[in-house]
Amino acid sequence: MVFPSRLKMLREKAGWSKTETARRLGVKSLSTYANWEYGEREPDHRTLIKMARLFNVSIDFLLGHDTYDSRQDETFFNAIGDNEFKRWMLENFSDASKEDLNKLRTMWNMLMQLSKDNQN
Repeated sequence: MVFPSRLKMLREKAGWSKTETARRLGVKSLSTYANWEYGEREPDHRTLIKMARLFNVSIDFLLGHDTYDSRQDETFFNAIGDNEFKRWMLENFSDASKEDLNKLRTMWNMLMQLSKDNQN
């Protein structure tokens, strides 16, 4: 099952305990959250929406319908208000290797996580 492993991976990537993640989702019972990670139960659609927002991923990514969450790229590109910089990026990264683009994504995700941590 993909969902439980994705949920655990996202929680660990955020550096949160199960208790902390449950709290951030508004889940009153730790066992409810733990059962999602263990694949014993599935959250309702409202909770899936909360999870997607909390981890900044798509519901399709959470459920395993996508192997890569393109919302990260969209967030990155939309965060750039400077059109000249956007043009520069398109010119310079359109021929970049997949490995280099993955490095850029990783760096961006780290910056987004730092920003999110500073807001909390």
